[in-house]
Amino acid sequence: VFGGSPCSIEPSEWLNDTDLTIQHKESPADKPGRTYIATRTLPNGQGAFAYVGISLTGDDWMNSSLAAGDTSMQKLDAQFGRKLNEEVPQYEMEKILAKQKNPQEREKVSTFYDTLLQIVADELNCKAPEFNETVEGLLEQLIEDLKAKGQYNCCYDNLDDYERRMELLMTLYDRIKIRRDKVACREEILDDIEEKMMPHLFEVSEIEPDDEYQLPAAMWQQAIEKMPNRKQMAALKETYPNPIVERFVVYLAALKEEIAERTHTRHERIATQMKKELRKESTRQKKDADRMEQMCLDTEKVYKAVTEHWKKKQVVEEQNRQQFNLPVSEHTRLYEELKEAALDTRKLVEEEAARGKFLTDQINSVAEQGETVKEIHEDAIKKCEHVNGKLLRNIKRLNHNIKLYETRISDIKNMGDTTKTNVKNLIAGVKESEF
Repeated sequence: VFGGSPCSIEPSEWLNDTDLTIQHKESPADKPGRTYIATRTLPNGQGAFAYVGISLTGDDWMNSSLAAGDTSMQKLDAQFGRKLNEEVPQYEMEKILAKQKNPQEREKVSTFYDTLLQIVADELNCKAPEFNETVEGLLEQLIEDLKAKGQYNCCYDNLDDYERRMELLMTLYDRIKIRRDKVACREEILDDIEEKMMPHLFEVSEIEPDDEYQLPAAMWQQAIEKMPNRKQMAALKETYPNPIVERFVVYLAALKEEIAERTHTRHERIATQMKKELRKESTRQKKDADRMEQMCLDTEKVYKAVTEHWKKKQVVEEQNRQQFNLPVSEHTRLYEELKEAALDTRKLVEEEAARGKFLTDQINSVAEQGETVKEIHEDAIKKCEHVNGKLLRNIKRLNHNIKLYETRISDIKNMGDTTKTNVKNLIAGVKESEF
């Protein structure tokens, strides 16, 4: 065990490449339960893999659970039918989306739920409740539902009336909110499906017989009759038994025919809607053109009438000017000059008035600024006077203290002089006593 490592390691027998060879001959060895093994090594020593096969008796097809499957036509028909029914056809989705309400109706439903939630929330927040028949009816239905589920007696019987109503309102609030969220989620899902799957058609309305359009059915015949090519059929037959492949081809043709019919119907509907929209658009534009033509005719009549009236007026004015062409008098000339001078003076007065108004505004602005400065100066003067008053009071207080100190110094000086005199007299008395 603890010896040195060998220089070379012999590979195991199962690592050798072994090809699977099956000899089709009748022999006693060909019995059920024989095992066939094929191994293959990966290049560059990356590993190996193997295939193991077990022979069984009979021709039954094996399913994924290693049990013989039923390949009868009835079984295959049931399996394929169930598989097809699992997928929702697009025309069924169209029926579902056709029952969807318009955005205005959906907004009303959302507003209804929001109003109910607000009413219940107001009562829960101890605001003045108003009797609402819908809320009371929902509470009655909630109580019946809780009683039917056996949840009312255990949770609400022991509460007084106020607490019971509050608990019921909270439960009702949660259920209404969940219902509103479900409706909103459902509408979002349907809108998303409609946006992704449904074609953007025109508005839905009654279709007139002239707008109906039918496409030739031959355009889909080739798509229906086209079968898988030889390579695909060979791959199917190698993977699945023949009954399943045959049934798959039958169902493939049926499904392609169903898809073609739906597509054909949809294309006819689109063509019909386009034809209807084109007819409506042409009718509307024709009405607009007729209206514009009538407006043009009316305008032309008015223009002709105005032109004729203007020409007549010009002729009459020319005749009057030629008939009453009198020289202008001096009085008239002076009047015109005075009129022009008055107009000029009026303009000057208006300009001066505007200038005066501007100057008045400037003066008022300066006066306001002066008042502001005056108020500031008065405040400063008052502050200075207050400070000066304090200084004067302090000076008076200091002068009084100085006088007191001077009096005290004078008294001290007098006391010193008296003491000095007494000392001198005492010294003199001592000297006299010595003699």
